Formats: sequence, C-alpha cells, structure tokens
Amino acid sequence: MSNSTNEVYKYINNNQMYYLRLSEKSIEYEMSIQAEVHWVRFLAMNGIRVSLPLLTVEGSLTAVCRDHEKCYIATVFEGVSGKFFDSDPQAWDSPLFKRWGATMGQMHKLTSSLYEPMDSQHTRVKWSTLDIDNPHLHKGNYAVLVNKLRAIEQELMSLPTNPEAYGLIHYDFHPYNFLIERRNQCI
Repeated sequence: MSNSTNEVYKYINNNQMYYLRLSEKSIEYEMSIQAEVHWVRFLAMNGIRVSLPLLTVEGSLTAVCRDHEKCYIATVFEGVSGKFFDSDPQAWDSPLFKRWGATMGQMHKLTSSLYEPMDSQHTRVKWSTLDIDNPHLHKGNYAVLVNKLRAIEQELMSLPTNPEAYGLIHYDFHPYNFLIERRNQCI
C-alpha cells in the first residue's frame, strides 16, 4: 500500500503482478481519472516504459466502487520490474538523473506531437490562477504571500501557450511514481 493521495495495492494473479489504485473522489472526478489513464495507455502504446493501465471486463478505464458514504474510483495497472528509489541509495547517480530527465522529455515530446484525448470529456483541466476567496488570507502577513503568488501567476500567464511550449505534462514525476532498474534502463 502507498502513502499518497491514492491507496495503491500490489497483488499477483497467475504469476503476473498488478497494482490496484483506489482514488477516494466524488463520482464527478471519474472523467478526470479516465483522462489520466487514457494518456498513460497512449504513452505505453507508443514505447514509453510505463505500467500499462488495464481495461475492466466492460472495457472501461475505471470502475466506481462505493463503500457506505465514500466513493472510490478504481484503476488497475500491470506491474513492472524495478525498485523504489529508497531501496537502493547507490542507484542515485548522474546517469539516473539523466535518464529521469530524458524519459520525461520523451513523454512530453510524444504528447505534444501525437496525443489526442479520446473525446472532449477526457480533456485534462488546464492550469489557471487560484481562486482565493478566504478574506483572512488578504490581511496581514498572508496578504504578502497572496501578493507574491499573484505576481508569479501573472508571470506564468505571460508565457507562450503554443503547442511547442505548452500542453499536457506529467507534473507528478517524483521518485515514488517510478521504479529503478540497475540495467542501463530505468523509469
């Protein structure tokens, strides 16, 4: 099991490893998760080494499970070989960081040139400025921080949004979201 915003469970079926990911979200969030999983399938089908998201027996990318008042959106991924970064401290070297960056670059380049969402409902939400409606955050020391945030947001809003400079990315590509193999391949 993981310690993240999702609950992740590893299991084995017919000598094959799988990961079940449960996201405790409202049912309205299902389309966003389907969009994410559709993108990961696209990456897998185009040569990026990722855990392949599997379809349900009904052919869907997700399944909705309810437990009393809670709603979980389930996805299943094929398991892949490798270890988490903290199980092999010697693996943290310059070649790993180069492969990490190269993999991210491949993902982004492939996405910017070829990826199309399966339909308009599966388009990921675009970045936008934060809506801060708490009046207490506009006073005193908090106001200083909000003003700095607004200045950064304005700078981001001035950046180009053409396809070569802006688009779908994996903004959560941290060490708990990939595995390391000692062979000259990783991630």
